[in-house]
Amino acid sequence: MLKNALLTAVLGAALATAPANASLYSDDMSRCLLKSTSEDDKATFVRWIFAAMASSPHVARLSTASRDERARLHREAADLTQRLMLTDCRNETVAALKYDGIGTIEASFGLLGQTAMRDLMMDPAVVTEMEA
Repeated sequence: MLKNALLTAVLGAALATAPANASLYSDDMSRCLLKSTSEDDKATFVRWIFAAMASSPHVARLSTASRDERARLHREAADLTQRLMLTDCRNETVAALKYDGIGTIEASFGLLGQTAMRDLMMDPAVVTEMEA
C-alpha cells in the first residue's frame, strides 16, 4: 500500500511544479534526491512514467509494454523511491516531513521528475524527432 501511494505521488509530482514557498528542509530533501539519483535511476523513473502515460487510450497503441513489463517498472520505481527516501535521503526526508508535511514529498519528487524528463527531452534522438 505504501508503494502504491508513493508511486502515485511520484507520478503526480513528475508533472507538477515545486511550490514557491519551499523551506530549507524541502530544499535539502530535493537536493539530496538529485544528488543521490544516478542517470540509470532517472531512466528508471522515465520508463515508469512513460509506461503509465502509455496506458491512456490516446497513446496506448503506441506502446508494446506488457502487463508483466509494467508491473516490473512499478516495482523498480517503488524500490528506487523507497531507497531514496528511506536510505539515501532518510535524514532530509524525516526533517522535511516533520517541518513541511507530506506535500514536501510531492514537491521534491516533482523536481526529480522534471530533471529526468528534461534529460530525456535533451537526448539527441528525441531532439531530432521533435524537430522533424
